[in-house]
Amino acid sequence: MRFREIRIFADGHDLDEMTAIITGAGVSQFMIEDPDEISRLIENGAGKWDYVDDKLLDKKDMPAAVVMYLDADGDWEKTFNDVERALCNAYKGDIRCEMSETADEDWANSWKQYFKPFSVGEKILIKPSWEDVDNKENRAVLEIDPGSSFGTGQHYTTKLCLEALDAMDIEGKKVLDIGCGSGILSIAAMLLCAESAVAIDIERAAVETARENAGKNGIDSAKYTAICGNVLEDEKLCKKLSEDKADIVVANIVADVICAMAPLFERFAKKSGSIILSGIITERRREVEDTIKSFGWNLDKSAEDSGWTMLVFSRA
Repeated sequence: MRFREIRIFADGHDLDEMTAIITGAGVSQFMIEDPDEISRLIENGAGKWDYVDDKLLDKKDMPAAVVMYLDADGDWEKTFNDVERALCNAYKGDIRCEMSETADEDWANSWKQYFKPFSVGEKILIKPSWEDVDNKENRAVLEIDPGSSFGTGQHYTTKLCLEALDAMDIEGKKVLDIGCGSGILSIAAMLLCAESAVAIDIERAAVETARENAGKNGIDSAKYTAICGNVLEDEKLCKKLSEDKADIVVANIVADVICAMAPLFERFAKKSGSIILSGIITERRREVEDTIKSFGWNLDKSAEDSGWTMLVFSRA
């Protein structure tokens, strides 16, 4: 398959905001090129893991950009026009991009140079399948291959959720992961001795990736369920989740979707249960917090990192 590779330069704009606009326009295949992140990866990787992909050294001085990959044989022009229109509206026409063509295997593997093993919290070590690690601290090793789905644990929102799970007593608990992406959060819970986990995503590719990643980590398929569905539209799915309530509900999505789901958390979680919410830009923290509290939840914990917020609630 051939892809149109479209590089949209940040030119001072916020990369996370740009990504939100692009995904909102329907693009799911993209990667972020951030020279600041590359510099940190080179710095941390060289100091902690004694290796780093040499290709990154050539990119640390490049301009920041979001790189989209659109099917060259499909209706890529319409998608690009939608993205361009949304970005121009947001930035008053101040965008710059360049276009080229690439093959399927090129874009599918190019991001791997950015994904190296790293520790989270006190108990978790995350690694891609193609890397070996020396687990001297005897952490729970989570092997993750995101494929085309969100979730290697490197993004601030995912890391904040992982740290929250890491700090909880999860042993014997039931976990529900809404918007599971690669399955990283629900798989981490299982490696931390949860009894069972249900992972849900509206994208079938994400669900398949979550199942594959669970298998790679030796998770018993009888205890790990991945479902393609939308809890905001599928009452049958909501009823099923309500009948087998979770001890911990995790939703690492975006503020608008979390607020829309606020009435559902009471249905999905046990009375003694907790909910972990992230994907929230700090500017919208108060809005999300007030909305969740209005449905009878107490804020137990919050954490912020680089403009992103994670909130943990329990029943009032």
